[in-house]
Amino acid sequence: MAAALLLAGPTAGRCEDRALIIGINKYAYLGEKSQLSGAVNDARAMAGLAKTKWGFKPQQIKILLDADATAQAIRSALRDWIVADTSPGDRALIYFSGHGYFVEDTSGDEADGRDEVIVPYDGKLLASGYENFVIDDEIERVLREMADRQVMLLSDSCHSGTIERSLVSEDEATGSEGMVRSPTWTTEGMRGGADKDLAVALKTSEQAYKKLRQANSFVEARDVTVTGRGSLLVWTAAAATQLAQEDASLAPGARQGVFTRAFVDGIGGAADSNGDGKVTASEVLTYARAKAENYCASFACKTGMTPTFEPGGSELGRDMSVWPVGAAAGDAGQAPLDPTDVIPVPPEGFSVKLAIEPGSTVRLGQSIKLRIESSRPGTLIVLDARDDGKVFQLFPSVCTHKERAIRANAPLLMPDPSYGCVFKADEAGQGKIIAIVAEDKVPLDTLLEGTRAKGIDVIGRPSEYLGSIAEALLTVWTGDPRNRPVKWGLATASYEIVK
Repeated sequence: MAAALLLAGPTAGRCEDRALIIGINKYAYLGEKSQLSGAVNDARAMAGLAKTKWGFKPQQIKILLDADATAQAIRSALRDWIVADTSPGDRALIYFSGHGYFVEDTSGDEADGRDEVIVPYDGKLLASGYENFVIDDEIERVLREMADRQVMLLSDSCHSGTIERSLVSEDEATGSEGMVRSPTWTTEGMRGGADKDLAVALKTSEQAYKKLRQANSFVEARDVTVTGRGSLLVWTAAAATQLAQEDASLAPGARQGVFTRAFVDGIGGAADSNGDGKVTASEVLTYARAKAENYCASFACKTGMTPTFEPGGSELGRDMSVWPVGAAAGDAGQAPLDPTDVIPVPPEGFSVKLAIEPGSTVRLGQSIKLRIESSRPGTLIVLDARDDGKVFQLFPSVCTHKERAIRANAPLLMPDPSYGCVFKADEAGQGKIIAIVAEDKVPLDTLLEGTRAKGIDVIGRPSEYLGSIAEALLTVWTGDPRNRPVKWGLATASYEIVK
């Protein structure tokens, strides 16, 4: 049953936190095959998370479901509920679950020539245009008006590179993997006309399709400059040219989006991979990606599904179980940083082995060597993360070869005599060595070479440094025919330096 639920009226005369939560199963101008069954459940689950984990009061949450989530209602809620009813420093949660789509970009701000949209209940594709779509440019204008608020935007639909959703066939869009959030327009909708011709052209144009696969997210967080106490976090269910999936393993009445279910469960504690009671953005993203990958392995998703998070960087170390989030661990005045809160859990199928020689307990002043072996070829990064929060880059460094390549199944011992230096235990305490091998070429050369040039010294802002590494490892890889996560592996070895 369609519903627009404002749980209570706002406190008169005072701005405060606001949440706008939208879930659309039933669409006025879509055929039966394109109706959804899990978006309303998603919206209710997100509302529950907002109340139980983030402390939103019932009167601060507006929910639009099905027929009440019209284009006019969504625009009005964004303008009057989200923008007008919040003030600097307030929180604003915007969540959408339903169909996404694309239209031709008329403002010239999209590299792929397409504007991504969310499809309201009354969205309609015409033979020569469209009606009642909410375009990404509108959302970005709202976000710029809220540059001094703490904003989180989540979309469980396909926006980043959404053209792929329109290019798949009707059979693929509703295939054995279950319902995807990709509309197949009825003849009333319409299918055809200029958009159909463009879709055919893009499908047969390798250059155009490559641009689509490298397209930005629905809303590019880095394009919005935050001010004062403002922040912007953007989560999407799938990367460019991928399809957001509804979980076909659940009964129709209990169905949810794969991403939303993983996100809610992850924030609830399931994503806390190191068991420290914090659930960082890196842990949530890694957990959601693992759930999506496992789902696609079971239900043969044709495009894959790789959830995304922006802006990345140091934000990956923020505790998402509390919102707003404070300063990152490891920054001035904060508790020492645990690197495992930032560096994600690697994908399965990539083995890295690491051993400290002569052993994990080392005497002060003693020299050590590291033996590293990888099941796949790649480039190597080695870090020393001490329990007092200090982080050092051991490889690449001024006393090692500049070449970072490591061969598959060929043990590497460092430093060897050709390095011209030794690794020496210079301070009592505990810590861990972290060895990372990336098979894909990730954009880390500038960071690593800049740090290498400074010698082996304490890294000034470890949350930013580790966040940059994590962001690169969590990049969506576009070098294959289908977008996918980066292939990489990791190993850690704990040590203690005694007097």
